[in-house]
Amino acid sequence: FNDTAIGAAMPASNLDAPQYSRVIEAWYADSYFHDKLRIKVGRQYADYEFGGIENGADFLNAAYGVIPTAPMPTYPLPSFGVVAWVAPASKVSIGAGVYRGQMLDAAAESAPPSRKGAFKVVEVKLEPFAKSSSQSSTIRFGAWHQNAGARLTDATAGPVSNYGAYAAVDYWFHKRSDGNRGPGLFSRWGWAPSDRNQVYGYWTTGMAYAGISKRRPDDSAGIGVMQVKLQAGGIETGIETYYKLQLRKDLTVQPDLQWIHDPSGRSQQRGVAGLRAGFEV
Repeated sequence: FNDTAIGAAMPASNLDAPQYSRVIEAWYADSYFHDKLRIKVGRQYADYEFGGIENGADFLNAAYGVIPTAPMPTYPLPSFGVVAWVAPASKVSIGAGVYRGQMLDAAAESAPPSRKGAFKVVEVKLEPFAKSSSQSSTIRFGAWHQNAGARLTDATAGPVSNYGAYAAVDYWFHKRSDGNRGPGLFSRWGWAPSDRNQVYGYWTTGMAYAGISKRRPDDSAGIGVMQVKLQAGGIETGIETYYKLQLRKDLTVQPDLQWIHDPSGRSQQRGVAGLRAGFEV
C-alpha cells in the first residue's frame, strides 16, 4: 500500500509488509538473583527489548515502532539473538543484545546479497521516580554497531561497518499501577552516519491518553509528530492522531488519521485514513 499510494520513507502502517509464511518468534527467557539478571535466547525482535516508547505503542506509523536510524531486527524479519539485562540498582537497568545479521543488498543488481555482521546493541534504562511518587517515567540511552552492516553512498567499496545512537523517554502523570493513568508523554531521537544510511536522522514526540473518561475508562487516544532526514535529500514529516475504542472486552476498533509532508523528500502532501481492529482470543 505504501509503495503504490503514498511512497513515504516511513510506511503509514507498521504492519505494511509482503505476504510471508515463517516462524516469527521462538525464544527462551528466564530471570535469576531475584530478577537482578534476565536472559532471553532465540529468534526474536530486537525492538521489543531496546529503544521502545510505551506511550507510542498504539500509533500506526512505522516511525513509532522501530527506530528508523537503527537497522535492528524487527517485524517482519526477526533474527536469532542473545539478550541479557542486569539491574545493579533499583532505578537502573543495563541491557546488551547480539543478533544475527540480515542480508545486505549488493552494490550491483546482478550480484548476490552478502551477509551482514552481527547487530550489537547496548542500552541503559533509568526509572528515576520513587515508588511513592505519583509520577513515573522511563528513560533510555542506547548505542548500536554492526560489522559489514551498510554500504557507503558511492558504493565503490564492499560492505562497511554501521553504527548509531538513540535516546527515548516515556513520562506518566500517574503511577503505572493505576488503572486510569491519564495522559502520558513520549519522545525519541535517533542518529546514524549519513553516508551509509537511507534514514540518518530522526525524532518523534507526542502524547497518549489512556482512560479518556470515567464513562470510557478503557478507551485511549493519542497525537504525535515524527520527522526523518533522508540520505537522498529532503525531510519527511508526519502528524498522526487516533482514538482506540474498546467495544467489548475482547474487541477494539481504532480509527487513525495521518498527514505526511514531503514523503521520501518529494514536495508532496499525503493524507491517510486508517482503521485497525484488535481481537483477543
